[in-house]
Amino acid sequence: MSKPATSSQPASPLLSATARLCLLVWLLAGAVWAAPAADEPTFLFDKQLSAKIPSGLYNLAQQAIDADYKAPNRPQHVFRNQLGDYSVAFLFMAKKVAPSELPVFQTNLKEAFLKKMDGVQWLGNKTRKIHGVEWFELEFKNLEANGNLMHNWILGTSWKGRLLEVTINAFDDVEPQLGNSVEELVQSLTFVSSVGR
Repeated sequence: MSKPATSSQPASPLLSATARLCLLVWLLAGAVWAAPAADEPTFLFDKQLSAKIPSGLYNLAQQAIDADYKAPNRPQHVFRNQLGDYSVAFLFMAKKVAPSELPVFQTNLKEAFLKKMDGVQWLGNKTRKIHGVEWFELEFKNLEANGNLMHNWILGTSWKGRLLEVTINAFDDVEPQLGNSVEELVQSLTFVSSVGR
């Protein structure tokens, strides 16, 4: 049996280099991806909102969110698959929106997308109650600059007097693999406490 390395007996340079490489890979992976999302509900915003994140999506670390989202309003939570062609983002905006103002905001948001994007194919524009909470839902497809067709779902509600927005994006060729995961996610959106609503 070999003796453990001590200060007078340095560890093998190969072992030391391998350990450093493993540590570097582990640190780089941790900077981009947190642990995979579980099949159970995930708690967000200090455990005030729960959602069933689809399997295969990973919790993006803050450094990666900052790198990917350049707009001043960055989502606080993002889940994405490793190819980056399916993602869910949660954004609690500073914008004040009362529940009674949601229909106007929904209309303005749709008009903004129509002006900003070419070739938008609208699939849905409705309101729905999820666990007693009123949400608006926009669903559309648009052609990205790189030629990919993107399927988008945007849900929004008033929470604590501000807008909470959930955005789901998937490239069109991924859609057959989604199954019921989008609807399961939407139906799972639950505020753990009614305080502040």
